[in-house]
Amino acid sequence: MFRPSLNKIIDVAPVNIGPVGTESATLAGSTPAVATIKFALRNGTSVIGLTNKFETVLKSKITNAEVTGKDNAKKKDYEKSVLIDVKGTKSAQAGQYAAELGLTITTMPPDEATPASDFLVILGTDNQ
Repeated sequence: MFRPSLNKIIDVAPVNIGPVGTESATLAGSTPAVATIKFALRNGTSVIGLTNKFETVLKSKITNAEVTGKDNAKKKDYEKSVLIDVKGTKSAQAGQYAAELGLTITTMPPDEATPASDFLVILGTDNQ
């Protein structure tokens, strides 16, 4: 940092210059951005507003969570709330999130549409 009024350099700090758009392209002293985890929420019960209620819980426990959509599940008789690794590539994270949120891990039900997200949560009557 140069101070013109004194005509002198007053501070020197390293600058990390890396490829644009990557975590390595951060300025000295800043923290790298944490990747967001995308969740789609579906209500598998007849209880109105369940996805809104769960979104609050989700974001309080997983700070980098992003809800990409809320909808009703095809079936309305889910007793247990479930977590689905949509692409099947994040099983370690799925286990961690399921434990944190009190969900059971399962596979995509054949009658549900695949969301554009990392995880799908279908809420059951245990999450009222």
